[in-house]
Amino acid sequence: PSLGKITINRADVYQEIFGFGGAVTDSAALNINNLTYETSEHLLRSYFGPHGINYNFIRTPIGGSDFSTRPYAFTSEENDTLLHSFDLAMEDYVYKVQSFIN
Repeated sequence: PSLGKITINRADVYQEIFGFGGAVTDSAALNINNLTYETSEHLLRSYFGPHGINYNFIRTPIGGSDFSTRPYAFTSEENDTLLHSFDLAMEDYVYKVQSFIN
């Protein structure tokens, strides 16, 4: 059965697209970190490299998420609006910051 015809009118602009990307959650970074160096380089180049799918955005959750191995937050004190107790968690340093700097 035919699904019909789609007509695109390039003159009708509804919103601007700034780019495309994905998310690096704790679990994604943990799995990337467990790959060999060559395999992780190939994976990241296939996302962001000029011969890959050309992602140009990456989203990283702030604090723990439903894809974290444990619940955690950046501040340990309730109502700490000035963030005196702010600190990154081990997952942030090991899986998010350090993995993508090296």
